Amino acid sequence: MKTANAFRCHVCHAVMNPAWSTCGSCDAPRQPEKPDWYNAWRELAALTDGITDQDPRFSRVMAGLDQCDNAFRKGNWPAFQQAAEQVRAAVQQ
Repeated sequence: MKTANAFRCHVCHAVMNPAWSTCGSCDAPRQPEKPDWYNAWRELAALTDGITDQDPRFSRVMAGLDQCDNAFRKGNWPAFQQAAEQVRAAVQQ
């Protein structure tokens, strides 16, 4: 019998409890959850809404968004999060 939507180890593919920090079969560390790109981009859109090229924050915000875009294209969630933090800091100035 196959388990539907089972959480599996990314190394040995054994079924594992999602609450475990390591696989019970091969002791591999649990892989992080899948990033939520959609909500991250929505948050940035809401945060930057109304900032125009006349705003002194514009160049820093755009540079951060460019970094977010590059990280997104590479599938690099940690780099995206770091760039998003730079955007947040630029907006709050």
